[in-house]
Amino acid sequence: MSALQRCLGCCLPGGEHAAVKEMLYYVLFLILFTVTLLGQSTGREPYQFQDMARDRFTSDDVVWIDNKRYRFPEISDVEDMWDWLEQPFVESLHPYKEHRSGERLDVGNTYSMEPLHMYYRKVDIIGDVVMIQKRAQPEECTFVLNRGAAYNEYIKNQPATDSSSNTCYDTFSRADESTAAFGDSKEFRWSDDPQASINKALLDPSTRYGPGGFLQVIAMPPNGGNVTTFESRTRTMIQNLRDQDWLDAASAALFIDFTLFNANTQLFATVRIQFEFLKTGGVLTDVFYRVHKFLRYEDANGIFFAFLEAVFYVMVFGYVMGEVVELIEDRWKYFQSFWNWLTAFNLLLFIAVLIIRIITDVAAARLRDELAKGVTYVNFQPLSYTLNQLRNLSAFNAVLCWIKVFRYLGVSPQMSQLTRVLSRAAKHILVFTVMFFIVYFGFAKAFFLAFSVDVKGFRSITDSIFSLFRSLLGDFDFDGLQHHNWFLGPFLFTMYIFLVFMVLFNMFLAILNDSYTKCQAEMEEEDDPFAEELQSYFAHMSRKLRKFLRMAPAKKQKPADKSSLYRLERNKAPSAIDMAAKLTNKLQVADANKDARVDVEELRNAIGGTTKAAAVLLDADVEDGDHESVAHAILSKYDKDKDGALDSEEMEQMNRELKERARDIEINNTNAYLQRQARQIMALEAKLDRTLTLLSRVARTQRRSARSGGLSDVEDSE
Repeated sequence: MSALQRCLGCCLPGGEHAAVKEMLYYVLFLILFTVTLLGQSTGREPYQFQDMARDRFTSDDVVWIDNKRYRFPEISDVEDMWDWLEQPFVESLHPYKEHRSGERLDVGNTYSMEPLHMYYRKVDIIGDVVMIQKRAQPEECTFVLNRGAAYNEYIKNQPATDSSSNTCYDTFSRADESTAAFGDSKEFRWSDDPQASINKALLDPSTRYGPGGFLQVIAMPPNGGNVTTFESRTRTMIQNLRDQDWLDAASAALFIDFTLFNANTQLFATVRIQFEFLKTGGVLTDVFYRVHKFLRYEDANGIFFAFLEAVFYVMVFGYVMGEVVELIEDRWKYFQSFWNWLTAFNLLLFIAVLIIRIITDVAAARLRDELAKGVTYVNFQPLSYTLNQLRNLSAFNAVLCWIKVFRYLGVSPQMSQLTRVLSRAAKHILVFTVMFFIVYFGFAKAFFLAFSVDVKGFRSITDSIFSLFRSLLGDFDFDGLQHHNWFLGPFLFTMYIFLVFMVLFNMFLAILNDSYTKCQAEMEEEDDPFAEELQSYFAHMSRKLRKFLRMAPAKKQKPADKSSLYRLERNKAPSAIDMAAKLTNKLQVADANKDARVDVEELRNAIGGTTKAAAVLLDADVEDGDHESVAHAILSKYDKDKDGALDSEEMEQMNRELKERARDIEINNTNAYLQRQARQIMALEAKLDRTLTLLSRVARTQRRSARSGGLSDVEDSE
């Protein structure tokens, strides 16, 4: 008996067609999951929103302002960063100017700032823009004594602000973050997240750097404010920070955070422009755009989908209770089934998604209240990041939900081809996986050691692993390998392609092909009880529907033949051996939960429409259609260890006796049939003898009559 049937017995009763009913219930569950997951999606608008924001603030294209070239991805040092902040970034913050200085410059694929930003007019920056600096703790440098004691003494005596001072900065970590004030008058002080009390329940978007930092606020002008004054004031502020060395050797990273809002779609987009200052010098740029609808239940459409989500989670908790009941009943045997592990993990993810959804909805409402209070900067970054992770969990869970469909289709040989092939080939796949990763990681290490300095794709062991995987799909930099090492590059690449792509990959295909061929041969000899049960279920429902609509009376089934289950003289009746084979196939797939044990409920569901066949073949005196009695009779007869279920040995013994019983019944039926045929032949012979005797008498009578008639004619002629 399935976990769902244990918990929802009133909704999903057992008995006939139980497997079909449970599968249809799960299909309904999947449909509701898909609707609730995609129902509130705004289609392409989130992507279009973030694409617009990317084009506005950090476009990959070249921007010309006052005949000077700017491009965000090309920022490589601190000076480039300051120049970009003073010009393109300030220009993009307030695009509501009626005119821009200068005209559009068409230089290949480059462009200048548009004269009129009509495309951005429905997008507003909520609150102020914040620049957050993260600083590392200083430590004393360790010098290599290879240039003489005089040089080292000179280095140690240099001021701390000199680039050649004896102060160094290790890789930034949250434990070693510097929160000490700095500047000529210690005017730059560390500040915590202004909404720390709300955001502490959410995920930190930057786990490496943590919340808080040295903040500088760019105050946005009110609607209708003087844009020229705003740009002048902002550039002056940035120039002052640049002159005061706000970014120095202790600076580990700079974040620029702000939030966009589109009134037409009710979408929020949190933007984080990130500059990481490398220990080796230079700047590493990155940008994160996260688009979400923070307030989901503000209109009638949102309330409707809230109701659907409530119904969906009622079904989820129904499944949870069913699994709990099954765990209590089966105890440790519950964990012997792969599908039980998958189901448990799937349900745990649903519960986690529900908890996170409640937390984010509460946080969104509280952050909205902060805006209503007139707070100039509200930190939506943790909320947006948490919703991103929630979306990732739902995406992963969607895959698990659809994989679980194979659990319900596993009772059908044709529909379980994938699981059968993989389970049959599991041992060989495991051995192949070990061989593959030995070779794969060997080459990954070799490419990393040989090209980590010269080729970007192999700059770390992780990048090396992914680059080799991409090469299997045809994406590789052979010219770079050959350029930096004319012998080792082509040699390693050729060996890798030969061993992994030509040898190992074809071995993997051969393993799957061999397993698939064997599974196909097995399935050709098996019946499909699930297809028969599905067809029977829909026929049953069709009869009920016709009866309900009074379109046609339901047909009554003819009573079973009490004299014998199998009558060989009827052409449409199968033989006992055929019925035994069909019953054996159903019993082989009776283990619905894949725990290597068949209990009475699984037996009852498996025998289905073969109740009378099972009763006769197993010599059980029960009425036709009494599934429960047949299942208990089978269990009491073959459950040798009296544990309430049939294990593999007991099932094998039952199948063996089932076949022997079928042969005996077939022999008896055949003998009875032959005896009946012999009696019929003898009766026909007797009838034939009587007919021949009668015909002989008629013939003699006719001859006598003929002779008598002939004599009379002669006398008359005389």
